[in-house]
Amino acid sequence: MEFSNLRDIVQAFNTEEKCQKHLIKMRWPNWVACPKCSGHERISKLKARPLWWCGNCKRQFSIKTGTIFEGSRTSLQKWFMAIWLLTSHKKGISLHQLKQDIGVTQKTAQFMLSRLHAVIPKLAGGGGLFSAVKNDNTHTSGKQKNKHLCKCNKTAHGLGSRKTKNATLYMQQRGGKSRAFEVLNLQGATVRVVVSENVIPNYHIISDKFRTYENSCSKSYVHDSVNHSTGKHV
Repeated sequence: MEFSNLRDIVQAFNTEEKCQKHLIKMRWPNWVACPKCSGHERISKLKARPLWWCGNCKRQFSIKTGTIFEGSRTSLQKWFMAIWLLTSHKKGISLHQLKQDIGVTQKTAQFMLSRLHAVIPKLAGGGGLFSAVKNDNTHTSGKQKNKHLCKCNKTAHGLGSRKTKNATLYMQQRGGKSRAFEVLNLQGATVRVVVSENVIPNYHIISDKFRTYENSCSKSYVHDSVNHSTGKHV
C-alpha cells in the first residue's frame, strides 16, 4: 500500500480499528502468533478487549506487544503519520515539525522519534545514521615529546605535524547520535566505505569543501557543503 501524501494516510486510516486491522495483516498474514513464545496453536481472542490469550505461555498480548508501539498511548493513526513523514523526506523531520504536523506534545514527539530512529535504519538496510548527517575529520595523537622513542616520528617537522597524528573521521546525526572512526587515511576509497556502512543512501550529508567528501558523497547522497575559506562555518 503506497501513499503519495499525508492526506492519503489520514483518509485510509481514519479510525483506530482500521489501523489495527492493517497492522494485524502486516504482522500476522497467516495466523496470530504469541510474541512471547511464538506459538499460534492455542491462541484465543478476548471479547471485551482488543487482546489475545496464549494457552501455551498463559499470557495476554495485543497487536502492539513487542513492537515500537508498545507502551505508547498515542493512536496508531498518528504513529502511521509519523512513519510516513519520517521516511518520505530525504532530510528527515525535526522534533518540533513532527509535533506540529501530527498534533502531539514535545515529549510524545521525542518518544516517537527515538523509537523510529532505532528501527527504520535496520529496515532500510543502512548502518544506523540517517536524516541530516554532519561529516568532519581531524588528526589526533599525543605530543611527539611525550611518546616513546620507538613510536616517535623523527622525520616529522614540528610537534603538530599531521605526519605524527592519526586520522579520525567524525559523523553526527543532526539532533541525534554521533560516531567517530580512526582510519588509515582520508582518501576517497576509505571515506566512501565508512560513510556507506553508516549512512543510508539518498539521505542528507553535510560537510566542508574537503575534496574527499565531494567525490565520496555527491553521487549516492544529497550532499551540501560549507566553504570555510569564505568565513562560513554553518
